[in-house]
Amino acid sequence: MADDQKELDQKELTLGDIEQEWKETGSRIEETVLACLKEQYQREFEITRTAVSPGEMLVRLYARRTDAEELPFLVHMDAEGMITDQYVRRLVLSPLCHEAEKRFPGIRMTAAILEDPSVPEYDTSLTLFEYLRKHEVDRIVADVIIDEESGAAAEAMLPFFEEESCSLGAELVVDFRILQTEKYERAARMFSITPEVSDAFLAHFDPLKLYAGVIREGKSDFTELEVMTDG
Repeated sequence: MADDQKELDQKELTLGDIEQEWKETGSRIEETVLACLKEQYQREFEITRTAVSPGEMLVRLYARRTDAEELPFLVHMDAEGMITDQYVRRLVLSPLCHEAEKRFPGIRMTAAILEDPSVPEYDTSLTLFEYLRKHEVDRIVADVIIDEESGAAAEAMLPFFEEESCSLGAELVVDFRILQTEKYERAARMFSITPEVSDAFLAHFDPLKLYAGVIREGKSDFTELEVMTDG
């Protein structure tokens, strides 16, 4: 019995050592990434989430400015220690998302530009319009979550997106989801942490209603979609 307990204690110690090692590894990676971002952009950042696993050849981190209301962005570190980030891509989208949230209280919005994610861009002076022209892309996808108690309506937001579509010269593909207040608040917190918002992720919050809007050249097609549930 004593030998069995000794072996169990050794296993628990080994597991603890492994866990501690990976915590230290993650911490060192975060420090390296934050130093790199500060040197590149002369701004202060914070890490909101890090994915480090044994055997991984690529580390994924989510970061955001500590002193500004900007969208979180993705940072990669490969096996050779090469760091690439998508800060500028998210930076140019922040004004669009924040303007929508300002005009329509009770919503949160995140957006992405559809292009090759390996294309680098480090010019923080670019506007969204300039970025789209420079990279020769003309489509933006967005997700809007709506607090059911706010009274905000997806249809009422369409003129805003039609106006933006015209000024940007881009197609906007927007999904609107109405959520119960508690789940809206939980989802909104996640919007502040991660830039990756998938349909599966949002389905987890059990939308009450789902609408899709496609806006081209200031004109919109708007459709109510069936909400899929586990039931």
